[in-house]
Amino acid sequence: RLFLGDSTFVLALAIGIALYGIQYVVRGACAGVHWFGGYGQALLGDGFVRLAVLLPVVFVASRDLAAAACAAAAIGGFAVPLLTGKRHLKPLLRRGEGTHFHYGHALSFAAPAAAIAAADQILVNGGPVLVVLGGGHDADRVAGLVFAATMIVRIPVFVFQGFAASMLPNLTKLQAQDQAEVQRGAGDPD
Repeated sequence: RLFLGDSTFVLALAIGIALYGIQYVVRGACAGVHWFGGYGQALLGDGFVRLAVLLPVVFVASRDLAAAACAAAAIGGFAVPLLTGKRHLKPLLRRGEGTHFHYGHALSFAAPAAAIAAADQILVNGGPVLVVLGGGHDADRVAGLVFAATMIVRIPVFVFQGFAASMLPNLTKLQAQDQAEVQRGAGDPD
């Protein structure tokens, strides 16, 4: 009922979820090894594939092509860093001592992050979903219009995402350096 019986959209959703799952793991791996260039490559790859697949829609309106583009965009997001960053990601394959993984610690981070992600998706996709579930004569057209408007509004968020990925590690480093200087200053008798 959500996609008004359109099996292509259901398939695109399933494929998109799987591929974006891989992309987010690759982004996390890039951030984990402090290769923020790779994180940026993931965002650029996603955007490039999205534009490349959607370009034909400019000439031939196709709902199926638009659905495929949404799912396919994730491929660029994980393929580019994996192809270009073998040297950077190699430390992830090494076995070592490391610290013991605690599920409770991971859950204490993942639960709030999942709540934020769910709220984001409700805000972004809630309008079109409510329109479709409410039904009506032009429900699919109105839902498409609401979704398109929402995506246009999100363009600055998508652009800022890459900026934030490169800026936040530097801000964290500066904050840590500042705290170290404050702690060193607290021990001085002056």
